[in-house]
Amino acid sequence: MNPLCSVLAQVDNGAIFVLEELILPDSNNAAACEEFLSRTAKWSLGRRIPVSIYGDATAEQRRTSASRKDWQIVKEFFGRHTDRFEVQRYRVPSVNPPVKDRINCANAKLRNSMGQHSLRVDRTANI
Repeated sequence: MNPLCSVLAQVDNGAIFVLEELILPDSNNAAACEEFLSRTAKWSLGRRIPVSIYGDATAEQRRTSASRKDWQIVKEFFGRHTDRFEVQRYRVPSVNPPVKDRINCANAKLRNSMGQHSLRVDRTANI
């Protein structure tokens, strides 16, 4: 995947607060998991971090060059780090929504028809 991109965010009452973005050129899911571990260390403070993982259906496919599915790699990573993370849910659809629907959903979070914003980016984030 080039680049591999992920967002670390918090959701509160339907509003999304982007804390950090991971952009890893020429990377893979195992490296992204290790980067996630590194980036979240500052938030653990001796307690488990609750995590909800959202992804796309594409990662559920097995690639010809890999023996494991991408989501298996992610689940194994979190299984090894139960002392750091409490996975509350995996939200992976069986098929990806149409591009038009994804764009409309993102635009509605940026500013809906009533002019409300429900997506915020931390100004100090590495974005």
